[in-house]
Amino acid sequence: MPKTYTVTEYDKDDIEALDSMSKSDVIETLEHIKRGWLPQDYVCSPRDYETYNESQYDTTKLHIAMRKAITMLENIKDEED
Repeated sequence: MPKTYTVTEYDKDDIEALDSMSKSDVIETLEHIKRGWLPQDYVCSPRDYETYNESQYDTTKLHIAMRKAITMLENIKDEED
């Protein structure tokens, strides 16, 4: 019996667009982190003409959300000081 699979691929533009993630997207993404564990298969520097699988995209989104959350918290701390 044949099986059909859907494969989602992301490119450099998709990865770079994560830097413009909204605060609500950051919060929603961070809520999925269990026990503070972050997978390590993330894209540090997306390259032209290279595609990334869904796992790499989701992991990269987690890492970027964490960086953005840290920046937001640092800004709040600076305002309170």
